[in-house]
Amino acid sequence: MKVKLNKHIRLTVIALLSLAGCFMLFKSVEAFRSPALVEENVPLYSYDQQANINYKVNLKSNPIYEEKTLGENQVYIENFVNDIDTQFTYAFSGEEKSDINGTYEIIAVVEGSVEGGEKKSPLWSRQYILKPKTEFSTSDQQLSVKENMTIDLNQYKKFAEQVQEQSKVNANTRLKVMWRVNMEGENGKINSQLSPAMIIPLNEQYFKVGGTLTQNQPGTVEESKKVANQVRASDIKKFGTGAGISIVFLVLFVLYTRSQKEIDPIKKELKGIFKKHGNRLVALDEEATPVIGNISHVKTFEDLVRIADEIGQPILYIKFNKSSYQFFVSHTNHKSFMYRLEETVQVDVEDGVRKLG
Repeated sequence: MKVKLNKHIRLTVIALLSLAGCFMLFKSVEAFRSPALVEENVPLYSYDQQANINYKVNLKSNPIYEEKTLGENQVYIENFVNDIDTQFTYAFSGEEKSDINGTYEIIAVVEGSVEGGEKKSPLWSRQYILKPKTEFSTSDQQLSVKENMTIDLNQYKKFAEQVQEQSKVNANTRLKVMWRVNMEGENGKINSQLSPAMIIPLNEQYFKVGGTLTQNQPGTVEESKKVANQVRASDIKKFGTGAGISIVFLVLFVLYTRSQKEIDPIKKELKGIFKKHGNRLVALDEEATPVIGNISHVKTFEDLVRIADEIGQPILYIKFNKSSYQFFVSHTNHKSFMYRLEETVQVDVEDGVRKLG
C-alpha cells in the first residue's frame, strides 16, 4: 500500500534525496581518484639530550658568612667571592641502541659593552679556551658526560680592569662561560648542538649568576615513506555508504509513496452540503424552469439554510454539470433566494468569506 503525500512535499523529498545521492556519489568518485599512496614522515628513532650546569660559589674569609661556600640562585658580594666550582653534565638517551659520537669544549669570553639605546652594543671581547674539544662516543642506548671545572673570577676581573685602564673607556664587563656540545649519530641523521652558558658581571659590587644553565633538546629521526592514504579509504567508505543509503531511500520512497490528488474546492463544498443537509434538498430536473421570480443571491449556503428555516420552505437545486449547481428557496411567486456553486471561486480579503458566483 502506497502512502499518500502532498505533491509538493513528495517532489521536494525526491529532489533532496537525489541531490544527496549525487553529492555522495561525486565525493566517493573523487576520493577513489585520489592517490592510493602518499608520502609521510615515519619516525625511526627518538632521543632526548640534556646539558646542565651546576655550581657553588667559594668564599674568601669575610665577617658575614661562616660557611665557606654558597649554593645556587643567590646574590653574591663580589669582594667575598674567591672562585666558582662548576659541574657540567651531558646526558643522551635513545629509544634503542645506536652509534652516537660527538665533542664538547669549554670556552670563556670576557666582553665589554656600552649602552646603545635600548640594548647594549658590544665594544670588545677576548676568548679563553678552558677545555679544548674532547670526544665522546657510545654504541649503547644511553650516554653520560661529566666535567668539573673551577672558574677563577679574579683572573678575568683583572683583565677587564686592565683594558678599561688602558682604553680609558668605562664599559660594562661580564664573563660568559659556554659549554659547547656537538653530537652526531644514526649515520649523520642526528646532528645537534647544545650550548648552555653561565654569565657573571665583572664590574658590579654584587651579582647573580645568569645565563642558560640548562638546555633540553628532544629529537626524532624521520624517514619519508609511501604509506596507504587513510583519508582516501575513509572517504570512499563514508561517501560510498552515504550514496548507497541515499539511493536506497530514494527508490523506496518513490515505490511506496504517491502524490495525493488535489481536492477540488467545489467538490469538497458540495460533498459537505449533501452530507449535512441532504435530507432537506430537492433535486429538480435540469430541463425544468421553475418560476422563481425576483432573485436575491446569498453569500453562503448556510445563509440559504437559515432563510429556508425562517420561511419554512425546502431547498431546491438544479445540477447543470459536475461543477455547477444552483440552490434556491422560493419565498413567493415574485421573490426567491439563490446560492450558486460554480467553478469561479474568489476570496474576500476583508472578511475571509468565500464568494461563489
